[in-house]
Amino acid sequence: MSRSLLSMLLLLIGWLSADTAAAAEREKIGILRFQAAAGIGDDVRSQVEGFVTQALVDERRFEILERSECDALQVERFLQQAMEPAEQTRIAESGARWIVIGDVNQSSMSTSALDGGGVSYRGLIAYRLRIVDVSTGQLAYSRQFASSKGGLGDTFKNMFDDTTSAGAARQAALQQTTKELAQFIDQAFPIEAQILSIEKRGRKGEALEVLIDRGPADGVSRKTALVVFQRSEIQAGDRVLTREQELAQLEVLRSEGEQLSVAKVRKGGAELAAAFDRQEVVHVKVR
Repeated sequence: MSRSLLSMLLLLIGWLSADTAAAAEREKIGILRFQAAAGIGDDVRSQVEGFVTQALVDERRFEILERSECDALQVERFLQQAMEPAEQTRIAESGARWIVIGDVNQSSMSTSALDGGGVSYRGLIAYRLRIVDVSTGQLAYSRQFASSKGGLGDTFKNMFDDTTSAGAARQAALQQTTKELAQFIDQAFPIEAQILSIEKRGRKGEALEVLIDRGPADGVSRKTALVVFQRSEIQAGDRVLTREQELAQLEVLRSEGEQLSVAKVRKGGAELAAAFDRQEVVHVKVR
């Protein structure tokens, strides 16, 4: 085998190994078949489900379970923790940490005639998402989303030359929830990182810059704000509560490759350095 061919083969293996490692770190999420209120068609239900699924896929940090692994789970039985043993085994073996449950609770469409012919559709969509922690069976997050009337009108006609598609009107309405949906995903599934080293210290030993194990491939880029915290558990009666105490604040300066970043310490440099030097466990997440 020639030296150049061997080099190319080793490089390819490195790429594949990196992709495999990145995939292994992704959180597994199961998306149950969305439910729809009476009178809302399956095409609407499916479109909303597809929109939410794509938003999660676009994050590039989740592994979405195959549809066949989720279809057998019954939403209400899951929420009531009344699953059959076979269902419990199936979800446990899937490795999913979270289950996403969606309800489409409103969908309306209005039409109006356009000058020169044609019809303009306006759609309104409302849906609710619930995130369940598989390990506890408890509801972790819930939020209602609703679009304002999504008008396509002349702008849509000029861009796509299509004024007769109710599906396109619904998609335009769904797009109006994009920003709020992204914020919800960040809240429910915060990007967490690990501090690998203190890259730069001040005169008194305080941390000025740190290296973290997240980069563009994980949704972390320049100016991303992060918080460093310590996590502890508190017993409250028969419940165990998680407490997070902020230690420092960071801001990403630059990326080093796809999975590393250097961040400056905006606040708490002395506290961060002390904890790091004592080898205490600290956590980092996007604010």
